Amino acid sequence: MNKEPECGQWNLPKGARARLVKGDPSIALSCAYSRDGRALATGHRDGAIRLWDAYTGALMKSLRGHIGDVNSVSFSPDGRTLASAGDDETVRLWSVHTGALQKTLKGHIDWALSVDFSPDGETVVSVGDDGAIRVWNASTGGCETVLNEAHADLINCVAYSPDGKTLASRSDDLSVRIWDVQTRARLRTLIGHADDVNGVSYSPDGRFLASCGADQKITIWNLASGEVQKTLIGHESELYGIAYSPDGRFLASCGADKAVWVWDVQTGAPKAGLKGHNGNVYEAAFSPDGKTLATASHDGTVLLWTVQS
Repeated sequence: MNKEPECGQWNLPKGARARLVKGDPSIALSCAYSRDGRALATGHRDGAIRLWDAYTGALMKSLRGHIGDVNSVSFSPDGRTLASAGDDETVRLWSVHTGALQKTLKGHIDWALSVDFSPDGETVVSVGDDGAIRVWNASTGGCETVLNEAHADLINCVAYSPDGKTLASRSDDLSVRIWDVQTRARLRTLIGHADDVNGVSYSPDGRFLASCGADQKITIWNLASGEVQKTLIGHESELYGIAYSPDGRFLASCGADKAVWVWDVQTGAPKAGLKGHNGNVYEAAFSPDGKTLATASHDGTVLLWTVQS
């Protein structure tokens, strides 16, 4: 039996306040904070989801049910339910309080790569290697909508806008697409990346969308016009994750160069380079108060960084 992971202060890089998952070196693929900031969920290659106390770093629960990679995790707005997407082609809904599996949502015919709760908590959206976008009823587990062939290649990520009116999806077809949630119509196709697009994040006011990819660029799009607002360059390899801070002033990016960068959105200048991981960094997530950044890495750890005082 594997020793359960723990929180530690060992060998911390500058700027980090804690390192999670010391006792179990399973690759960390995804991370997400609850809306109240009290819990942090991490998804791992060993099929486990781990729930941590975001204040103390203590492990609260390990959720097991997926077979293979847990590629994405997302909390419901009320913090009671956690959605996960995995290589076993399923989306799963878990009770945060008990850790029990509530529902297994089946419909994808290949890896499920990304999942997101709607801002009102009524639906869950998922995407995957099958190129389909699926919208699920969070209460019943029924599939309400399927957008087949939404992209010309696999879809890596999907996200609801802050007001819940649109969805953004990104794909290996080099595009980002914006969808109307109510009508399911495609509103925009954003073209500008020269290679696979791996991550998207809406600004808190919903006016902008940041995307990143294998071309090592971060692109900030004006969603009203569909034009590029800014292009941020600094990473030395493929980018996997991008996240806006809750106040919209900063962007965090991470990738295959093992580095995490925090950018000033207004100026486009890097504010901090956070180095301490020893492998690809797959995802970054700000705490709701914007003071902490969590990063999930191939090196088997999740680092918690102090980014604002």
